[in-house]
Amino acid sequence: MFKIIKNAWSIPDLRKKILFTLLIIIVFRVGSVIPVPFLDTNVLAEVMTPSQDLTDASTNMVAYLNTLSGGAFSNATLFAMGITPYINSSIIIQLLCVAIPALERLTKEGEAGRRKIGTITRYVTVALGLIQGTAYFFYLKNTVCTTQGSQYYGQHITVYNEGF
Repeated sequence: MFKIIKNAWSIPDLRKKILFTLLIIIVFRVGSVIPVPFLDTNVLAEVMTPSQDLTDASTNMVAYLNTLSGGAFSNATLFAMGITPYINSSIIIQLLCVAIPALERLTKEGEAGRRKIGTITRYVTVALGLIQGTAYFFYLKNTVCTTQGSQYYGQHITVYNEGF
């Protein structure tokens, strides 16, 4: 096994890819620990503590989103949304490829069509990320935000959307 790792490390291109992957993992883990500003973390811990009522829809939704984000959602960290916007947009575009003839034609065009669908998926990811980050802000604004008032909405929404 060490011989395989040594051989993989001796290939410059592969070594670059491994180091890049490790760097991305480190950046994501650090961003998943840093809480966003303007929040009272003590109140946040109380709000995000799941209730014992399993029929409570909001508790179940928060638990689900927290699972998807690797625990970052309940801590309101910079990367709280994780890859959820990309996963959602990818699923939406794949479903729309069946429903919309123009997208269906793109899927049959080969590599060029896949590139166009990938570009569309990235644009939808940005839109969904903005929507989800804004919704996350409005979910938290009345309970845990330390600065209240509409003059702070832009700052808050920018902070919640910077992670995706």
